[in-house]
Amino acid sequence: MNGMDANGPGDDMDYHAWVGQYADTEDRWQIAYPAEAGGNLWQRVRTGSPSIWSAWSKIAFESDVVSYAASLLDVRRNRIVNPCMQVSQENENTAGTSAPYYVADQWVLGANFATAAFSIQRVQSTTPAGSKDRLRATITTADAALDAGDHLTIFQPIEGARVADFLFGTANARPGVIRVGMNFPQGTWCVALLNAALDRSYVAEVVISAAEAGTDVVKEISFTGDTSGVWPTGDVKSWDLRFTIAAGATYRGVAGWQSGLMLATGNQTNGASSTANVFEVFDVGLRRDPDGTGDYGQFEVPDPANVLRDCMRYWVERGLRIQVGGGVDSSYVGNTVYFPVPMRASPSMSYRDASGTANRVTTSGSGDNQTPSAGSIMTNGTRNGFESDALFSAANNWVYFTWTANARM
Repeated sequence: MNGMDANGPGDDMDYHAWVGQYADTEDRWQIAYPAEAGGNLWQRVRTGSPSIWSAWSKIAFESDVVSYAASLLDVRRNRIVNPCMQVSQENENTAGTSAPYYVADQWVLGANFATAAFSIQRVQSTTPAGSKDRLRATITTADAALDAGDHLTIFQPIEGARVADFLFGTANARPGVIRVGMNFPQGTWCVALLNAALDRSYVAEVVISAAEAGTDVVKEISFTGDTSGVWPTGDVKSWDLRFTIAAGATYRGVAGWQSGLMLATGNQTNGASSTANVFEVFDVGLRRDPDGTGDYGQFEVPDPANVLRDCMRYWVERGLRIQVGGGVDSSYVGNTVYFPVPMRASPSMSYRDASGTANRVTTSGSGDNQTPSAGSIMTNGTRNGFESDALFSAANNWVYFTWTANARM
């Protein structure tokens, strides 16, 4: 690159340029610096569709480059937990036929039907982005005429801290964009954003053409920020992102923002109308749209280890074997257990023995289905862990149980 003038690099001096790409986006940045010592650093970015370079701006300090890049990456991060359904701690690939059902971590099937019936499970089928997992819902009993209160959705509840910077519920509410991989029948399907109180809704239509039916496609939905309603910003539920398969009259509204609990428009196709209907969802993204382009940009499959860490904030299960006294009567169990990661809130706790019986443990002396004679297997639970403090009347060398911590929203 040659030269510089008052507005940035020009044609009268030798300059070098450094070009990079923001992770998980199509946006690029460029830094220009003089071939010889001295002079100024300049920066510009290329965003939007079609992609164009911005005007040059002077960098006061080199740290500005790092700060700017970090801030843009943070704005454009995916707010969805387990976006590629890589983690399914509770149900793995087991099908569910009732609602609510966690088909994968943070992914829930919600339904209410008078007649229709369904099945949903996580399946392995490579997606266009390269993920191996997706969610598949099938209609097992059809209903061609939905009751007003019928609905079927696949959704994710989103914690307020993950989306606080959208500033929903204020005059400065910010826009965003959703991307979703779909393999749906032909029809008009809807995507909805809801607040925690379920009294504010954004509904958008997604059309699957005859050529797209039964094939993997990616759809993007842009939305404006909501200046109304209450949208919590802490470690509590703030949003629901829902993909609607069927919705009765009670849950049909209009496109855009509105009051009430709305899952679809009047154009929504009745996905429960035929047992031939199969619905697959995969590779979901939700991010801010600071430039208002409506373009999600590049989607990347996340590191499964990082996804598991995020998921364990809401639900985790482990087996625990505690060595106790030397096989004498009145064996004492005492232990402190720390969760793998701090949980969203102090979780509800449950436990079961090796055979799966709730509120029982397995001991070396007496086998399954044992209860403590005093104390509690699980006590003093916090976001970080719990204590086990119990007494058994029989002689035992060890005590085993599986514990579950649930901080879902």
